[in-house]
Amino acid sequence: MRRARLDVGPSIPGWMLRAAILPVAFAGAAGLTAPTGWVITAVCIAALGAMFPQTGGAWIAAAMLPLFVLFFPVDHGRAAVAVAAVHLLHVLAGLSLVVQMRTIVALRALLPTVRRFVIIQLVAQSALACVLLVPTGGSAAWAAIVGACAVLVLAVGAVIAARERPSGTSAHSRRGADVGGPS
Repeated sequence: MRRARLDVGPSIPGWMLRAAILPVAFAGAAGLTAPTGWVITAVCIAALGAMFPQTGGAWIAAAMLPLFVLFFPVDHGRAAVAVAAVHLLHVLAGLSLVVQMRTIVALRALLPTVRRFVIIQLVAQSALACVLLVPTGGSAAWAAIVGACAVLVLAVGAVIAARERPSGTSAHSRRGADVGGPS
């Protein structure tokens, strides 16, 4: 019997997505100048999450990283590393739940995920830079006003988006969720 082979172009084995959790957790913790014991703890928890994604170990490791920022004085570089590392751990942890270890993943299939990651990082790092450039001390009443305006804009945008949906349609049709993929 002959084995069929499907050529998907450039690809990686699924286990590499899980394995990538470890260096990201290490680089994130070490880049935040966390004490050695905490770096080892974060990497061990990330390893647990890489081997058994359903345990949520990668997300626990990601939750540890912002704590390292709180332990020491904030500087721009450390905060940027934390934002990027937490986001990348979140993306890899999500992928590890749906991609089997023995699966071959076409790099082309990861392009939408990479695009979303880059766009979100551009927005998040820009927002972080704006927040860190604001002088500290004094009254921050203006920040509450800016935050309230941002919430108002998001709420109005959500209402407008909900009203633009054609009548008789919902997020889930009778046949299931319409995710735009092949049937």
